[in-house]
Order: sequence, then C-alpha cells, then structure tokens
Amino acid sequence: MAEPQRLRRFALLDDAIEWAEDQVIYRYGGFTSSKETSHLGEQALLVDLAADEIAALAELSTARRFEAGQRIVSAGEPANSLFFLQSGMVSVKLPSGVRLASLGPGMEFGEMAIIEQYRSADVWADTPVTCLELPLDSFADYRRLHPQIAMKCGIFPRCSPGG
Repeated sequence: MAEPQRLRRFALLDDAIEWAEDQVIYRYGGFTSSKETSHLGEQALLVDLAADEIAALAELSTARRFEAGQRIVSAGEPANSLFFLQSGMVSVKLPSGVRLASLGPGMEFGEMAIIEQYRSADVWADTPVTCLELPLDSFADYRRLHPQIAMKCGIFPRCSPGG
C-alpha cells in the first residue's frame, strides 16, 4: 500500500516561507532557550527608568491575556495604547497576511500608536500571551506630571493639530 502524500498548500508565499522557517527553527531547538517571562523593567523601551517610575507605569497598565490564534490588535482600528509583552509569542502581520515580525517576552508592540492615529498592522497571539496594555491617554497624563519619563524612554506625545 502506497504511503499518502503529505502535501501542504499555502494561499500566500509568505505563509509557506513562515511555515518552512518555523519547521527549521523547531527542528534545531529554536525558541527553547528564549526567555519565558519578562518583568516590565526588562522591557527595552523602559530600560532607563528607575524602579519607582516602572511601578508607576505598571499602575497605569492593565494585565491582558490572549489565547493562541487570538487577534490582539487589528489594522485600521484607533491606536490608543501600546503593549508590553511579558510571556508568549506574537506575530505582527499586514492585513494581507504577510508577517512583518515575530516578538517574544521583553518586547513591545503597538508602539506606533505614539505617532500614528490608526493601527497599521494586525498582531496575533502565536502562543498563549500575557502582556500589559498601557493606554496612551493615561501615559500622556503621567508624562505631563513627569516630563523626564518621555526623554528617558524615547516616547514623545503624538503631534496634535495646533499643538
């Protein structure tokens, strides 16, 4: 009896390349040495902040959890927060399905909200994800009281008309 053919078909070339990359990475032990969780103080964007400044930002943030396969951010929706990835893996993709990046603990996403009014890409949970969501309005209020924060982490307010 002949063995059935194991053929995969992909709608997009990018999907095929992503699948092949994942196969190579998993086959050769990739992602096994990656960090499983990250504290807010380990986030690249916040590395220059003092412990009390990080604690204050954590107070302004909301802990969020997403299941694998769940969309976290949708392209075109209002960009009103940024996310600090604490555990899990996410993919940043264009609406066409083309993957722009894969992110893990200690990285942020949605940071384009600082300069753009609308989301430019989708973000999908590849694995179960925990993150902190920081609303830009809350952060703007905090920045007004503590202007040195914006300078330390390179976050500047979105330019507003007439401002």
